[in-house]
This record gives sequence, structure tokens and C-alpha cells, in this order.
Amino acid sequence: MEAIELTDYPFIPESDKKLKKKDQTIIWMSTLDFEQDTYVENLIADNTKEGDLILPILSMGLKRFENFKNSKGKDIVIKRDEKSETTYPGNIKPLTNDCLSKISNVQRSQLTLQIRFGKEISEKEAKN
Repeated sequence: MEAIELTDYPFIPESDKKLKKKDQTIIWMSTLDFEQDTYVENLIADNTKEGDLILPILSMGLKRFENFKNSKGKDIVIKRDEKSETTYPGNIKPLTNDCLSKISNVQRSQLTLQIRFGKEISEKEAKN
């Protein structure tokens, strides 16, 4: 067994893997630490709906985007709702609705799984 490193790591969406490297979107994320993962596990134990898990997981795990642009070619950046009374473990504020709205529903679900289980998923995919 190998220790988990809680560092930021790049994720390239499946839809971009066929593109030239210069055209690929890179999503920088991190694995949840123990406190963050426990927070999510407690939400699950409290029968929190799956959709309601997306905001906290993405807020804690997403760090930055590279080459993620809107239709006008403008870079999309991670924005947090600093006015929100909600704070997640690690003193992290939620992502803004505007930020999350730039990511499709399917992609949000996939990123949520990647953040929770990413290193394990990535290693399995790499071996196959």
C-alpha cells in the first residue's frame, strides 16, 4: 500500500484526451483530506441527496482550470462565494453558481467522482 499524497494533480476530461495537448482542458484538483472526506461521508450517512453532494465536493477539490474557455475564448476561473455563511473543512468557501454553471451536469458528476476517488481511478485506468 502506498500513502496518499494530498497534492494538486491534473485531470484531463475524457472528451479532451483525443485533442492535441495544447487544446486540452486541464482541471487541477486535489484529493480530499481526512477531515473533508469525513465531512462528505457524514453527509452521505445523513441521506443527503446525491445532487447536494456536488457543491461541497467540487468546492473542496477543484483548484484551477487551464485552457477552459467560454464561447468567446475567455478563460473560466474558479470563483468562490466569499459572502456565503457556509464554510467547508479546510476553511473553503463554496464555488459560485456562475462558476459551476460553466461545467455541464454530467461533467460535474464525473469531477465529483474524480475528486473523491481520483488517484485510485487514475491508477487503474493507467494500468489498463
